[in-house]
Amino acid sequence: MSEPPSSDPIQPDPLLTDALQPDSAVIPTDLDRTALAAQEMTAPGTPVPLARLELREERAQIDIDRFVQQHLTFRREVRTRTETHTAELRSEVLVITLQEGEAAVRIGDHDLKPGETFELLLYNERLDIQKRPYLSEVVEIGKQIVNEKREIAVDLNYEVLTVEEDSGLVRTLIPPSDPAQNS
Repeated sequence: MSEPPSSDPIQPDPLLTDALQPDSAVIPTDLDRTALAAQEMTAPGTPVPLARLELREERAQIDIDRFVQQHLTFRREVRTRTETHTAELRSEVLVITLQEGEAAVRIGDHDLKPGETFELLLYNERLDIQKRPYLSEVVEIGKQIVNEKREIAVDLNYEVLTVEEDSGLVRTLIPPSDPAQNS
């Protein structure tokens, strides 16, 4: 897994930075014997090569690193809540009351005496709780790609040829910029 890009400023390539250190080639104003011999062998007006300098420049190379920002897991999770509901339950009871002065009545294994009351449960209601699932909401999960343009300023080093004359006059020869290289 790649690491996120750091916020450090872009540093020049050390190999190129070493190559961009100022080099100087001293071209003697008084030609040595080899140069004189080479100059004598060439036709008049033809330039005699004395030294060769390679001028370098840095060019930016932008790489895009992709890394995972977050790992997401989706799942349905069951949670429990308690609700309180109120229900009224009814029952029906047969009430037998023996009046004073009447003969005793036998109900089942029990003798009902005058003035007593006997209750016989005929029916009773009870709660029947059923739970049914209903659709409460629909959640759509998706992903989308978002493009973002960023402009990054990069300082690039380049070399130019500087010629210093004995009189102390310094001339810097800067080649014309190529618009195709800047894009």
